[in-house]
Amino acid sequence: EHGAVFSRYMHYYSWAIASGARLSLSARRVIVLLAELSLLGGTLLAWRFTREQRSRALLVCGAVFIAASMASTGVYARYWLPALIWWLLVLVAALARRWPERRVLLSLAIGASALGLGLHLRRQLRADPKLLSLAGNWRIATGQSTFAREYPEAYVYTVSEYINAHTPPNARVLMASFYSTFGASSFGGFWVDRPCYATDTHLESAIRFDDFQSFKQSLQRLGVTHVVISDKQFSAGRVGFDFVAGKNEYPFCRRLVDTESEKLGQFGPLQLYRLTANEALSNGETRDEKSSSATARK
Repeated sequence: EHGAVFSRYMHYYSWAIASGARLSLSARRVIVLLAELSLLGGTLLAWRFTREQRSRALLVCGAVFIAASMASTGVYARYWLPALIWWLLVLVAALARRWPERRVLLSLAIGASALGLGLHLRRQLRADPKLLSLAGNWRIATGQSTFAREYPEAYVYTVSEYINAHTPPNARVLMASFYSTFGASSFGGFWVDRPCYATDTHLESAIRFDDFQSFKQSLQRLGVTHVVISDKQFSAGRVGFDFVAGKNEYPFCRRLVDTESEKLGQFGPLQLYRLTANEALSNGETRDEKSSSATARK
């Protein structure tokens, strides 16, 4: 069941997350099919206008690579990078043959770089009209400021700093429902100096969500001691389709912290809890650590 969920997400949903459930599965399948046909047609057209054998070999290798990627992950272009580099070599070689003068190639390179920078700045301005992120990042990178000073509302960073300072070194932290809350998951533990787990029900099955008891047993097995969770879900339908574990993810995590945990702090929408009813823990030791200690004593 989990394999089917994972495959469906990777093939049809990971590359069009913003559309969510608004874009149906049938529409996504049509998009993948059109992309595959476009790949075939574009490769044949480029082959026709390419005479150099090494360039043709790169075209074919790139097309095969992308076709294999599409067969497993749809139109997720990040996975095409090796093939795109091969195709770029073909393009640059063609431009060099067409305009061998160095100044022409230099002008094209400068123009492409300027276009890329312009698009990046446009994106930054949309996200922050005052361009705080770009200027702030520059001050952080040059040592003139700190992350906490530039981004006082970066609550993930704030709660991470608290965890690092106020939890035992062997604490294990659950980042609960980050994917369906903030739109990302693994970044949640970026600044935490403790092992972190993310409840990505569409990607992992180590944490079970079949029923509440299996969920708690999963956390006991992993030795989870603390939970970071948002006080509400901001994008509950982010995955794009419904399945049992996905429906249970946030409610189970919310039920756990509300009934079997002690609240340690509130950081904007983020809440930090310490599990109080985890039978797998005792004095900060996980079940594996307890077993090892008992063996050592014997």
